[in-house]
Amino acid sequence: MMGGIACVKTRALFRKRRAAEIILQELKAHQADYHPFEAAFGYRAAFLSLEDKISPARAREILEKAAALDPDNQVFALKMAATYFREGNYPSGEAILKSLMTGQFKPGLDAPLPMLRALTSKAWRSYEMEKNFEPFFAAAKAGNPYAAACSAHILHDARGELKPALEMIERSLAAEPSNAMFRDLKRSIQPVEP
Repeated sequence: MMGGIACVKTRALFRKRRAAEIILQELKAHQADYHPFEAAFGYRAAFLSLEDKISPARAREILEKAAALDPDNQVFALKMAATYFREGNYPSGEAILKSLMTGQFKPGLDAPLPMLRALTSKAWRSYEMEKNFEPFFAAAKAGNPYAAACSAHILHDARGELKPALEMIERSLAAEPSNAMFRDLKRSIQPVEP
């Protein structure tokens, strides 16, 4: 825009897929030249451009590189679980969720688990994980209690659907009736009594 020159958007020069390939090639050759968070951001940007166009295995490959550089970013693990769910590998996705959830759970904690907040966090105008909600629901319906707990949170927090959220958390409790985390999650989606 300096000097009255029009700004050219990168999408006018490259399609999303090509831009993602350029980012991945750059990181393959020069990842060490970047701060780990910058490189993780690059992998994230490439992944988001390719998410619907690549195989779940390729998606996990990119996500694993990003997660290794930014291990505290739970969105990478959640997206990885969704890739397993998308291909019907429910045990692998469920294992990721169980590890995250049990690692963060503290009995009586009022706030949702940090990974649940990441699951329904907003990026610009939509939810960061919105493309992945349906695979979570499918995994929940297939009998996976941790996916069901996540789905209950999605239904309650992102969609404001109380009854379906309660039905979903009941799936978790039916599978593991003594699970204190599931009981706490159920209390968190109960309507407030007047």
